[in-house]
Amino acid sequence: MENREPQMDAEQMRHICRTMHEAMRAAMHGEAVDSDNAADGAFEEAGLSAKTSRWLQSARGAESIVDRTGEEEVVIEVGAGDGLQYLPVVVRVDPGTTVRWRWTGQGGLHDVAFQNADLQTPLRGEAGFTFRHVFRTPGEYRYECTPHSGVGMRGAVLVSSAE
Repeated sequence: MENREPQMDAEQMRHICRTMHEAMRAAMHGEAVDSDNAADGAFEEAGLSAKTSRWLQSARGAESIVDRTGEEEVVIEVGAGDGLQYLPVVVRVDPGTTVRWRWTGQGGLHDVAFQNADLQTPLRGEAGFTFRHVFRTPGEYRYECTPHSGVGMRGAVLVSSAE
C-alpha cells in the first residue's frame, strides 16, 4: 500500500478557495493593503518599521508578538491552524536564538521564503520536516509561504537588540 500525504476534506478546500477568491478580489480592486492605515491594529504600539507593520497587517492570524526572548530555541509550526499559517505568526527573540520551522503536514506544500534575508527553503509537504536558522543580527525578518502568501501565510521574526 502506498504512503500518501494527508488529504483535505471538502470543507477545508471550500474555505481555502473562498479565502483565495477574497484575497484575489481585494488585490484586483486595490484593497489588499491600505497603506494609509498600516500602523493601525495590533502592532501600532510595538515600535515596528512601517514596512513590517504593513506586512503583518495582511498576515493570517497575526494578533500579537509572541515574546520568546531568553529562550535558546523557538519552534514555529508551518501549516498550522487551517493549514495556511505559521504559528506563532510573529515572534521576538534574542540574537543567537535558533528558530526552527516544523511542518505539520497540513495545507499542502509550503516553504519559508524571506523577503529581506537570503534564506529560502524548498517546498515541502510532509509532517516533521524542519528548517533551522540562528538569528545573530538584530532586525525584523519578514517571510512568507510562496504559494500561499496571497492568502496571508506570512510571518516575522523580530530579533531584539542586545541591551
